[in-house]
Amino acid sequence: MFIKIGLIFCSLLIVAFSFPQEVENLSRSIDIQPNGNFKWSYTNSDGSSQLQEGSAKPTGEGDDVEELVSGSYDFIDTNGNPHHVEYTAGEDGYLVNSLDVPVAKAREDHPAHVRAHEYRLAHPDPEEE
Repeated sequence: MFIKIGLIFCSLLIVAFSFPQEVENLSRSIDIQPNGNFKWSYTNSDGSSQLQEGSAKPTGEGDDVEELVSGSYDFIDTNGNPHHVEYTAGEDGYLVNSLDVPVAKAREDHPAHVRAHEYRLAHPDPEEE
């Protein structure tokens, strides 16, 4: 009898701790301006947070504007390791800066690179001359 009760109790504990815990929002802010500029952020109890801000930059072509966005976010993975990512988006595209994102190394000695360089030397672009 006590063994059955013990097994049921242990099963209930396992079930209780296997469900994800509720994440509480600790802070948040939103600021949107009439000119298109904005800034918003939040922080949660699980260690996750995000900050993003943007602005509208006139392109000089009528009413067209280019949106520039930058921000960062933080999170803790399932192993308890913290991660931080920063990003920008605008005229240069979407750029990420983080230790978690691998960066490819240029291999100037790669055969395809060597062939391409030799081809460019043998066939110069007429507009560059």
